This record gives sequence, C-alpha cells and structure tokens, in this order.
Amino acid sequence: MERHAKIRAALSAAVIAFLLVLATQCAFAQSDSTQSLAESLKQREKDWRELVMKSDNAALNQYMTSDAVLVTPRSGIVEREQWLRNLQQMQASSYTLEPMRVKVYGDAAVVTCKWSLAGGSAERKINLEGILTDVWVKQDGVWKLALRQGSPLPAPPPGPTP
Repeated sequence: MERHAKIRAALSAAVIAFLLVLATQCAFAQSDSTQSLAESLKQREKDWRELVMKSDNAALNQYMTSDAVLVTPRSGIVEREQWLRNLQQMQASSYTLEPMRVKVYGDAAVVTCKWSLAGGSAERKINLEGILTDVWVKQDGVWKLALRQGSPLPAPPPGPTP
C-alpha cells in the first residue's frame, strides 16, 4: 500500500513538473511572438514615415483603414480623405519617431512615441513636435492605421526669474 502511494506521489510530481515546463515554453513562445509583432508594427510606423516623406498618398492609402481619423488639438477630428490631402501638401523635409512603445491587444495594437516633423512650402513652413498615439488594427491579415492622436509636448516648467 505504501509503495502505491509513493508511486502515485512520484507520478503526480512528474505530471506537475511536465505541466510547468509546458506552461513556461508556451509563455516564452507567446513572448517571442508578441515581441516579433511589436517589431513588425514599429516597421509599419517607419514605413509610414518614409511614405509621408515621399508624399506617396497611394501607398499611404493602403496603410489606413477605410474610416481612419487623425485627432489633434489644433485641427480636431480630421477624416481620412482630408488627412491624405493634408499629407500630400505637407512636403516633409524631416520626420522622426522615437522611441516607440508597442502594446498588442489581439487584433489591435497601440503605438506611442515622441515625434517631430519639419517641412512645408515656401509660403508656409511647419516645425512640429509632440506625442503620437497610433491605433493599429489587423484587417484581413494586414495591420492598418485606424486612429492617430497627436498631442503637443508639454511646455517646459517656468524657470526662475532673474
């Protein structure tokens, strides 16, 4: 009887150890998958930046959901078609996105980063910087930009007066 109890205890311990190893492997696989997905989304952001620099609206159009919007304090809610027209007229000379933070939630992801953009035309120069929050959604296996929220950087705290 005591021998059977020892065998059952050993088998239970072996099953528990196996399940722990299996759970650990699944967690590492999921972590690697999430990290790979985060890198893919960072690359989508970089590709977007390059397309803005080239004023390639046809390609930018493919990166957006059909109901994508831009939200900024200055412009409010900008619908997709107007957003594309604005990008076409912008003539960006520099555009940075760093550092990027990516959080994935199934078929949706949020990318946040600091950004700066300079350019414009001879009549109107632009020099902007702020914080971006982008919402990407997976549609038909492709990650597309659904919403971009741009906010200005907070003003530096007032310094001492001389």
